[in-house]
Amino acid sequence: MIDYVSRTSKAVRQKILNKALTEVLEELRKKCFPWKRRNFLFDDVEIMERNFYKEEDPDVLGLYEWDEKQLVHKIYIAKQYIWCCHRFENSWVRKYHYRHLKQIIHHEVIHAFLQDHWEHKYKKFITGKDRDSSPLFLSILYWTGGYSNHQCMEGFEHTELYNKIFNFGTYEELEDYLNDMLLNYREVIKPIQKIDNEEDFTKLKSNDYNSVTNLFEFAPRINGMEKITEVNWVDIYKRGDKVKKYNYITRKWQVGCNVTPDMLVALYNRKQDSQAKYFDYKKQLIVIPNVTKEEFKTLQVNDLKSITIKENKNIS
Repeated sequence: MIDYVSRTSKAVRQKILNKALTEVLEELRKKCFPWKRRNFLFDDVEIMERNFYKEEDPDVLGLYEWDEKQLVHKIYIAKQYIWCCHRFENSWVRKYHYRHLKQIIHHEVIHAFLQDHWEHKYKKFITGKDRDSSPLFLSILYWTGGYSNHQCMEGFEHTELYNKIFNFGTYEELEDYLNDMLLNYREVIKPIQKIDNEEDFTKLKSNDYNSVTNLFEFAPRINGMEKITEVNWVDIYKRGDKVKKYNYITRKWQVGCNVTPDMLVALYNRKQDSQAKYFDYKKQLIVIPNVTKEEFKTLQVNDLKSITIKENKNIS
């Protein structure tokens, strides 16, 4: 119970945050690692108030950030909500808001837990495991008794995964299941991560080189799968009457909580030619002077003539 105060201060609010964070960390430790002498998080965590109403999204109650430079988890809580925990005279109102404050902190701490325990796993193939629409994040959040008010939850609640997570009696059982699921993501992503015709090109079976690189990350909000960015550059090299074309495409995909591993490739095939949310398309002709082999070895970048044929982008 938080005592009523007639006048608040930053120090008083910070004391409330520290108390709530300590309680949440201990409750989660007991839930996930009972009978073990260990901290719930590997790295340090800091919690502080923030005036979200002065920023772009005034409805935000909590925010998690990973400080990679200092190796610290940072949690920000809406200042006005901490105020509610100790400025109302009725004790039941203060108790209600304090309980809700702990739920907000619980949500943000699970973000930190995913960053600590899961983000490094198969990072070469998929990242963003701590994001709000990551199936791993939502599974652990709800198994530990947390909640999310993001719109993606409306879809996630109808998935087989959501119904299955409550059947696991221990965190170790849930962890094993999610590890297998993550491995399945890796297996379906690996063949489409890099697609090119390098072998045919080097063996002179193809005059043009084509390369597609696909990057995958779990989504912050959506349930499905979306092509977020695409950089598509075509370089046409002309030397005398010889022409070679190099086409490099890099795409970044966001994978939502309703996309299972067995759905991913089919969605990729269906959406690979769709318009990306952010794009950079460029086609250019690069004219190489028609010189001797010895002179060619001494050519500099300034000796080449570049002509932009087509360009269209909405990112810098």
